[in-house]
Amino acid sequence: MKINRLFLTVAIFVWLGVSLNARAETQVGLYGFCIPFPKEVPAFEPPRRLLSLNTERMVCVLVQLDSGGNISGLSPEYPADSGLAAYVEGFLRELSLEPATMNGQKVASVLPVMLQFRPGAVIPQVQFPIDENGRISDADLYWKTFALNEIGFPGIVTFPSYFARSSSTSEPAVYPFVLVRLQLDDTGRLLNSEKVRSTCHGFDEQIMSALLYAKFSPAVVNGKSIASTPFLLVSLFPQMDYPTTVWNRESCDQLSLLNRLSLRMLPDTVGLMSKAIPLRIPPDRYPLGRSRPAHNMLSAYVQVDTLGRARIIRCSRAGRATMDTVRRIIGNLRFAPALDYDGKARQFSGLAYLRFTGSADVRIVYDWLR
Repeated sequence: MKINRLFLTVAIFVWLGVSLNARAETQVGLYGFCIPFPKEVPAFEPPRRLLSLNTERMVCVLVQLDSGGNISGLSPEYPADSGLAAYVEGFLRELSLEPATMNGQKVASVLPVMLQFRPGAVIPQVQFPIDENGRISDADLYWKTFALNEIGFPGIVTFPSYFARSSSTSEPAVYPFVLVRLQLDDTGRLLNSEKVRSTCHGFDEQIMSALLYAKFSPAVVNGKSIASTPFLLVSLFPQMDYPTTVWNRESCDQLSLLNRLSLRMLPDTVGLMSKAIPLRIPPDRYPLGRSRPAHNMLSAYVQVDTLGRARIIRCSRAGRATMDTVRRIIGNLRFAPALDYDGKARQFSGLAYLRFTGSADVRIVYDWLR
C-alpha cells in the first residue's frame, strides 16, 4: 500500500510538471518573445462615478508589467482617453498575469488591453492579445504587443512598379492577390521567396520577378537585426491604376488607401489575411441632407458580408431621420470582403465613426483600418 501511495504521489508530481512545461512550451510568441496573458479575469465592478457616453469607443490601455507579471503602471495609448482609462484602472490592477518571456527568461513588458465602451453600458468589453488559455484572441493586439516591446517586424522599403492585365472597375467578390513567403537575412536582403497562394495565375510570375528588385528592412529584436520569414501580400484591386508607381516607405502615407494597402508585409499567418476594405475611395464624404445629429460624431458597428455588402449592427443614438440617412449611406457602400489565409471571403464586423462637417456632409473613418 505504501508503495502504491508513493507511486501515486510521484505520478501526480510528474503529471503536474509535464502540464506546466506543456503550457510554457505552448505560450504564443515570435522571435523568442512570448507575450504576457491573464491567468484569470476578475468580474468588472463599475466605479461609483458611472460613464456617460454618446458614441461607442474603442480605447487601448497600456499596462506595464515587471518580470514577475506584477503591474507597475498603466496609461492610455492616447492622452485624450485618460478619463476612460481611469474608469477601468481598478479592474486592471486586479488582474493576475503570466509574465512575458524572452528566450525562456521572464522579462518586464508592456501589455495593450483594448476596451470597448458602449453608450448606456457601465461594463466595457475587455480584449487581451492572449486569452486565459494562452491562445491568440485578437491578432491586432497581438502584433501591437511586439511593437510596444521594441520588437520591430520586417518591412517594405521600396517595391518596383508592376502591371495588371485588367484595369476593370468591376467589383469582384474577392479581388485577385498573391501571397508570398519571404526569407530575409539580418540586413533585410531577400534570400528566397516562395509563392504560397495566388488567385491570378499567369500574372503572379510578374510579382515574383518584381521581388528581385524590391528592398526590405530586417526584423529587429533588442536593437539587433535578425533574419526572418515574413509574408508579403500583394492585392490587385481593380479600382487602382496600372501600371503602378514605385512604392516607397517614405511616401506611402501620401498614397490613396487602396494603393497603400496594395502591398502589405505580414509577420505571420495569424488572424485574417485581410480585413474588409472600402472600394470607393474617393469619395470619403457623403451628403447628409437636411437632417443633422445632436453631436458631431456617431459611431456605428458595421458588418460586411462575404459579398462586400455592409449593414449597421448597432449605432449610437440619433434621430430617426439621421438614422435613416446613415443606414442609406452604409448600405450603399461597397467593400472588398475580409479574407482568410485560404483566400476565402469571411464575414467581418468593425467599428466606424461618422464625423459630420459644417457643410452638411459626413466623413466615414474606418477604425479597423487605422
